[in-house]
Amino acid sequence: MKVKVKNKEVSETIYEISTVSEEGEIKVPKIIKEFIRIKHGDKIVFIIEENRVVIKKKEDVQLSKILKSQKAWKENSIQFQKRIRKE
Repeated sequence: MKVKVKNKEVSETIYEISTVSEEGEIKVPKIIKEFIRIKHGDKIVFIIEENRVVIKKKEDVQLSKILKSQKAWKENSIQFQKRIRKE
């Protein structure tokens, strides 16, 4: 797989190791920060996909785009409320 880091093409798989602190924090290796273009104060998103964790830079997404990507509920809001009250 070929990727670009700071306009330099890298054609190998890159493995980086980081240690988890007592507070649960991890330091993102420099090459990873450069690859996903994150800097101090940026938000990152952790996504679990099958058997791996994906780390991405949080992008500002408009609510309308999120709503368009959602599937319709199987029940209407009144049915949902009644079901929740029974539980």
